[in-house]
Amino acid sequence: NKQLWKEVEERMKAEEDLNATHDKLKDANRRLQLAYSLISQEKDRLSSRLQGASKAILMNQEGKILGVTDKVLECTGMSRIQIIGNYIYDLVDEESKKELKKEISKANKGLLIPSTFHKICINADSEGYEASLLLLNAKTEKLLLLLG
Repeated sequence: NKQLWKEVEERMKAEEDLNATHDKLKDANRRLQLAYSLISQEKDRLSSRLQGASKAILMNQEGKILGVTDKVLECTGMSRIQIIGNYIYDLVDEESKKELKKEISKANKGLLIPSTFHKICINADSEGYEASLLLLNAKTEKLLLLLG
């Protein structure tokens, strides 16, 4: 009788543990759905912003180019292979290079910087290429997006 009562108590405890685990999993699932929704909204916001931009360059905090839009390829006359892995400083004239380094430093602190970069495009006129730097917080590192 004592053994049977012990087994009943163990089963009741196991059922309580199972119910608690079930509740925790339901809560975790709700939080994952919310996180996914927020990530999806942010991705859509960024996508619409990129589609509206004629030129966009994704780079790391040091200015190393990680990705470009087709419009950047058109205006530079270069291929993705030629651009990706190089530094943004290689696409601007000497005058803009110093300013760009300062602005990347500011953008790394989270400031949105509207700027004009001269000679980023081979067809650029004397007005230059106007763009904004935007800090993105990726999972592994902070990234910069140059939108124009």
